[in-house]
Amino acid sequence: MKPTTFDHLKSKKKPLERRVPIYTDDDVIAALEKAQAALEAAKTRETALRPRAGLGEASPGHGGAQAALLAAQDQVEQATTAVEESVVWVVFRSPGRKAYDQLVGEHPPTKQQVEECKEAGLQTAPYNGETFAPALISLCAADPPISPAQAAVLSEEWNTNELMDLFTAAMAVATQRRVDVLGKSYG
Repeated sequence: MKPTTFDHLKSKKKPLERRVPIYTDDDVIAALEKAQAALEAAKTRETALRPRAGLGEASPGHGGAQAALLAAQDQVEQATTAVEESVVWVVFRSPGRKAYDQLVGEHPPTKQQVEECKEAGLQTAPYNGETFAPALISLCAADPPISPAQAAVLSEEWNTNELMDLFTAAMAVATQRRVDVLGKSYG
């Protein structure tokens, strides 16, 4: 027997979640980029020295170029592993509409923010971006949890794009829905 529409709607089991990778070591990322550049150079050299069909034997140094290519591939693999080991995954989970709306209400825009929006011809923001972002990150961070104090520290110490990764994920789970499933758009 097919469930009624309401029973079907109630069957939604889990709140929306999103996993965000946080890369904690810039040095290993730089090492990976350097290894990838060396690999591209090794590929170019090996290709240039590779024997061509019907044109005779390989150029002198082709064996060395092959060995350098293999070594460069190994370096990329090692650097990739180091980057993967430096990643911390943060899971953001929807807090639900009521908790989100309450948080928005707790962080109204300042008079200055309202005036700046009006002067720019923009709609007034529904919240104070300075205080709301860390509060939303804290509210939605499920694993590992991030306290309001920790979110405030990240907000002060991280650059804008790093913080935006967290805020965007928190905002997405708090306000969006899944609309693309198996390549089909539902919505």
